[in-house]
Amino acid sequence: MKRNILTMCLALASTALMAQQYQVTGTAPEGAKKVYVQYLEDGTTDSLVVTGKGKFTLIADAAKSLFAKVYTDNGKDALVLLDGNAKVDFNVGAAKGTKENDGLYAWEQRLQPTEEELKKLVTYFKEHQKDNTLTQEIQSEIFAIYDSLQAITLAEYEKCYAENMQAKFPAIYFVQTMSHMPREKVLALADQKPEFMNVKLAERAWGYVEAWRRAAVGATFTDFEMNNLEGKPCRLSDFVGKGTYVLIDFWASWCGPCRKEMPEVKALYEKYHAKGFDIVGVSFDNKEKAWKDAVQSMGLPWHHMSDLKGWQCAAAGIYGINSIPATLLIGPDGKIVASGLRAHDLAVKLAEIFGE
Repeated sequence: MKRNILTMCLALASTALMAQQYQVTGTAPEGAKKVYVQYLEDGTTDSLVVTGKGKFTLIADAAKSLFAKVYTDNGKDALVLLDGNAKVDFNVGAAKGTKENDGLYAWEQRLQPTEEELKKLVTYFKEHQKDNTLTQEIQSEIFAIYDSLQAITLAEYEKCYAENMQAKFPAIYFVQTMSHMPREKVLALADQKPEFMNVKLAERAWGYVEAWRRAAVGATFTDFEMNNLEGKPCRLSDFVGKGTYVLIDFWASWCGPCRKEMPEVKALYEKYHAKGFDIVGVSFDNKEKAWKDAVQSMGLPWHHMSDLKGWQCAAAGIYGINSIPATLLIGPDGKIVASGLRAHDLAVKLAEIFGE
């Protein structure tokens, strides 16, 4: 009896394992000698056995990776979701035969025209930039067209998310576009708990979502510790929540746009400091001398902090900072009242706050 129960348990365990395995087949395109599969979640790569007729088979476990790229040694590739028995078609660069793969293919077709226009525009710009035939007027026109196409593409991605909340395939788009979407839209989407954010590929995205919640307007600031210019530990709470408006300015000595705006920010500091405005500069530098020299050369009179860890600094992880310059304006009560203010926007906001 015990032996029968054990046999049944083993059989059930074996069946469960088999249920997680999916098969992808295909034919290598003419001229290809090797086919590879790269698992997107962990970046590992395997080579596939190709028969004399160019046929190949991938038997994979979706528990390891749901998303994979199958590619050849002559430049052909296709995205595949390991959710069933799919067939790779290198002619269209996609896999077909399962609900997820068919959904991905449909949206790839829908997005392709605009993506192709973007590629052509970038190619045109690069080619004519080399021979110096681009006037300032033409460059401005190209940039305007590019921004318009980018906006169209982003709007299409957002439609994809809204129409496929129960699907997994949009994750491949979401992890690429979330940093270009307004944060409030990302947070609103996360609140709906879509299936495509519940996959391994999107794990890192959740880290940003939680960080952006901490940086949202109305949230109470999250404290962190770094060293000041004298090398002594200090905390954000040493300056914030003390009854003044405080701008947290995330910057670095090597950041050109950051340094370009410093004269305007400095003028605003001098204008409003006595009225209750302060600044804490949080540097993303990793070289102490460069940081200190930049503060001194630009004559920045406010508070400064850094742990000299660059993009791995404490502030980046806590607030989800993935580009600089970046700012948070914190009110007298320690709650965030604005974010992403560049110098001009900061001037408008401070004039509003201080009644000018």
